[in-house]
Amino acid sequence: MTKKVVLVLVEGEAEETVLTEYLEEVFGDQEVFIDVQNGDVLADWNQDKNVKNAIGDVIKAYLKKTKFRASDLKWVFQITDSDGVFIANDHVKVDEQKGLFYDESAIFVSDIQKKRQIEQRNEKKAKNMKVLSTTSHFNLERVKIPYNIYYFSTNLDHVLWDERNELQHQKTRKAEQFIETLECTLEEFLWTYSAISQDELTEQAYKESWTYLSEEVNSLKRVTNVTLLFELAREQQNK
Repeated sequence: MTKKVVLVLVEGEAEETVLTEYLEEVFGDQEVFIDVQNGDVLADWNQDKNVKNAIGDVIKAYLKKTKFRASDLKWVFQITDSDGVFIANDHVKVDEQKGLFYDESAIFVSDIQKKRQIEQRNEKKAKNMKVLSTTSHFNLERVKIPYNIYYFSTNLDHVLWDERNELQHQKTRKAEQFIETLECTLEEFLWTYSAISQDELTEQAYKESWTYLSEEVNSLKRVTNVTLLFELAREQQNK
């Protein structure tokens, strides 16, 4: 193999639909592969190991499936939804009429039991996101593989077409429509909702974007740091 592989872990098919072509473009001579998890490993209650081991296992499974070696991987990126997980518990509210519903300042659930479940989910996923946002690499097969994680808040649908509560079966179709009607580059669009402005691109920008997400109700706002992935890709191409 002459080209290095960039592996991108995403939660669902909508992310794959939106990101594949543009990532292939910005990474230029790198081979980009997107691995769809069809779920959220960061909030998986059946996962009894720590999150770094869990993601390590996801990468190993991909290598086994594709017959790549760890040495083939140039970088591993992960993109996740924030799901509002950094909000305080008093922003998880019971409303029998709404069921599970996200807005700009709260998550609504239908009863007190579901409130506790969401609070527990938030605690678990927020902890895992903090761990992964400070993880710079994974060691596999005695190879040090660079790693970064990025977010859409509240989710991809929220950032791209301003709908926090999209029905699951509509997401891929809406993603296709978004790409077909987009009148600028994906990167230009995302800068509109970036946690970091283009004037603040420093070595600390990645860390600051995660600090921003963890504050107050920012994990429910229409914001992303995926723009920093594109910036990193461009830096790598120029080296």
